[in-house]
Amino acid sequence: MLGLAVLTGCSSSPYLSKEEAQRIADNINDSRNPLKAVRNVVAIINNDVYYFNRLDTVPRRLTNSATQEKTDVKLSSDRKKVAYLNEGGHPVIISATDGKVIETLWQYTHIDQMGWVRNTSTLYMLVNNKVEWYGERIDIEQPVTNYSKDAVLSFSMNSLDEHGYFIEAYGGNDRLIYQSAAGKIDDGLGFSEGGSYNYIDFFDNKGGFMLGNRNGFGGTFDRVGCRTGYDDYNYFMWREGSMRSPTFNASIEVLVYGGWDGTNYFVKAVYLGTDAYANTGLSDILQETLTNYTSNTAVSVDWVQ
Repeated sequence: MLGLAVLTGCSSSPYLSKEEAQRIADNINDSRNPLKAVRNVVAIINNDVYYFNRLDTVPRRLTNSATQEKTDVKLSSDRKKVAYLNEGGHPVIISATDGKVIETLWQYTHIDQMGWVRNTSTLYMLVNNKVEWYGERIDIEQPVTNYSKDAVLSFSMNSLDEHGYFIEAYGGNDRLIYQSAAGKIDDGLGFSEGGSYNYIDFFDNKGGFMLGNRNGFGGTFDRVGCRTGYDDYNYFMWREGSMRSPTFNASIEVLVYGGWDGTNYFVKAVYLGTDAYANTGLSDILQETLTNYTSNTAVSVDWVQ
């Protein structure tokens, strides 16, 4: 029992009950658990969009159309809008508060990747090797291909005019290309990573980005590497088959993604840092699967801390 005492009236016991002591201990443990700090997660579960204020709370259901396929959900930086792809592959923009449809972008389909530019209300979309926009258009240098059979596999950017993309080059020599107005990105980094990854996602404006390998099985990933800076070669790594839409936050060093165990799809969070293990005796990797919200269809996730 914890040796805790509280000031009480003369008619009350000066000691905590066993139940009260356990509750306080649980609260302390929760405060030390980085997975408890994960907030503002959106997920497609059984073809409907849900918003988790925290992973350990009951989510808010934003759509009620489970018969209509939905994929690739994205939450805007201000947490006011959610984008997803409908069964026709068109981006749908809805309110993150009540799920009301704001706009359907019927002019776009076959989206290879999309995301909200951090600290803006602009959605970028990679469509047929070109970057398109919803919201304020941003003037960037478009991905460059040398041959008609070249393909841009992935594109991402932050709000500092820094962006990167993967080229699947005709005849081989796949490569990762960075572009930075500030000149902060080491071009040589692209050549060292080009053979290991084919996906990039900038997760902050501090030089942080995630590299991933989509293995071709329905857009799933089998590994990711998360860099917290352009010159950081000791990045966080995670390997697991059948990951979908992995997303990383460097401030609490947690990776969230859609998983699959061979039977059910689910939301999963994994702590990739080290501080939470210091002086605790813990050896198992901190991870949590939302078993109360499994899905019969593939789960897509996104989050904005």
